[in-house]
Amino acid sequence: MTEMLTKADFLAKVFDYENNKDWNFKGEVPALIDFYADWCQPCKIVAPILEELGAEYEGKIKIYKIDTEAEQELAGIFGI
Repeated sequence: MTEMLTKADFLAKVFDYENNKDWNFKGEVPALIDFYADWCQPCKIVAPILEELGAEYEGKIKIYKIDTEAEQELAGIFGI
């Protein structure tokens, strides 16, 4: 199952880049972060695959999705 993240969610669940310079992942299991846009055709193709993987590996991996249109600051920090 994938989980949508806002900037606040990202800071709480993945990494608080505002208060830390050295990367320190907050999660307990590995994570995959999909930066996507609703208008992006490749993103639309990948979305159901990520949902399937999320269900298959539930509890073993987190799959997060970040809408680059809604979270432009967060996308910009990663050069997207």
